[in-house]
Amino acid sequence: MQNMATVAFDRCILWGNCASDAIYGDEGYVEAGGALVFECCDTDPTRIKGPGTRTYWGGIVADPQFCNRRSCLNAPTPEGDYRLNAGSPALNVPGCGQIGVFGVGCGVTAVERTSWGKLKGLYR
Repeated sequence: MQNMATVAFDRCILWGNCASDAIYGDEGYVEAGGALVFECCDTDPTRIKGPGTRTYWGGIVADPQFCNRRSCLNAPTPEGDYRLNAGSPALNVPGCGQIGVFGVGCGVTAVERTSWGKLKGLYR
């Protein structure tokens, strides 16, 4: 007899994992009798494998544009900046609002017009 469990994810980002396994999936695996429910999440359904049930309500399938994501090849590590770029598609998802916990942390850097002489003067 299979264990039956349901795990629910709400407004989460599950993106860029490196399991790279044709059988168990890159992002996750659902055992027979199990179920994953994704509500307003950013994850790629094609990267979650297994005979269990997967349900998606709202959400997106797009690179969340983390500010400074660390390669999963270096995992586990507490390093990296997983806040979102100001242009992230996860910031204002219709019917969901913001997906992910950290919000905006980086974006376009403002520049000001200046003369070449003034710029050279900064380095003398």
